[in-house]
Formats: sequence, structure tokens, C-alpha cells
Amino acid sequence: MQLTLRRLSPADWPLAYPVVRELRTHLDEAEFLARTARMADRYGSELYVAFDEAGAVVGAMGMRPLETYNRGWHLHVDDLVTVTAAQGHGVGTALLALADREARSRGMTAVYLDSRPAAEEFYRKVGFTRNTAVGMNRRLT
Repeated sequence: MQLTLRRLSPADWPLAYPVVRELRTHLDEAEFLARTARMADRYGSELYVAFDEAGAVVGAMGMRPLETYNRGWHLHVDDLVTVTAAQGHGVGTALLALADREARSRGMTAVYLDSRPAAEEFYRKVGFTRNTAVGMNRRLT
């Protein structure tokens, strides 16, 4: 599959919504756009998409620069989504390669992400390893 990868400007963020919706089914378009704007403003998040030969958006990836005590200066991939019909055709691999290039160009030495168990095999195939951290959270009411 021939892909074109592009960082979206705020005016083009709606292009990514149908793809992101495949993973984040709880978000309607208005909330997706509001969160994308807040994440970009507060944290420097960026939204990239992959277009196929016909110009259809077949993948999306959100990422942001982040520094922590544990991981240092790194790039964090918040979401990586490939439309079901394009899975297995290199879309996710191409987007993650873009994340690697971006991280290197910014002087970072790592790309981190959180994964669902169902996607763990894919991430291992493209070179990610499970870290020693265990993701935990506490909901505040």
C-alpha cells in the first residue's frame, strides 16, 4: 500500500475522527475536536494521518513530547489507529517509523506508548518491548 503521511493542521483535524473513532468509540466528533485542541494547546500534542493511494485516511496517530523523571525526554504516542480494512498493510508501521524520525530529530532517545493487550503482538513485531511499569489509575468522582 502506497502511503502519504502528514501532520494535520487544526483545520484538518476532522479528517482523523472517523479513524480514531474505531478505537475511541465513546468520543463524538465535537468531543474529539475539543480534546485534540486542548491536548495540542496544553501538551504540544500533534496529530498525524496516513492517506492511501486514493486519498482516504487509513491511519491516525497522536503524539506528544514528554519529559519524566523515569523516562527522560521522549516522545509519547497517545493513540495509533489503523482502519480495520487497512490493518496488515504497513500503516501502523509507517506511522511508528515517523514517530521514530520525529523523536530523533528532537534529540530524544525513545518512543513510549501504552497498549491494549490485543495490540501487544503488533508492537512487539515492530520492535517495542514491554517495560517494567504497570499502568494503574484511580478514578476521581
